[in-house]
Amino acid sequence: MKFIFNFILFGFLYYMLWRFLPQDSFDTIVSWMGRVFEFVQNLVVLSFDKVSELVSGAGNG
Repeated sequence: MKFIFNFILFGFLYYMLWRFLPQDSFDTIVSWMGRVFEFVQNLVVLSFDKVSELVSGAGNG
């Protein structure tokens, strides 16, 4: 229930930003969030690669 409420609240906030901010400001925010998402995604992928490398290397010693 909390997830659904937060999802709706976030969608409403996003709509308000889109509706009332000037278009160039909104585009800037969207591009920043895209970069943040890519950064976090790369961190997760690199951490999983590092963990799998450590786990696969642990049995060889």
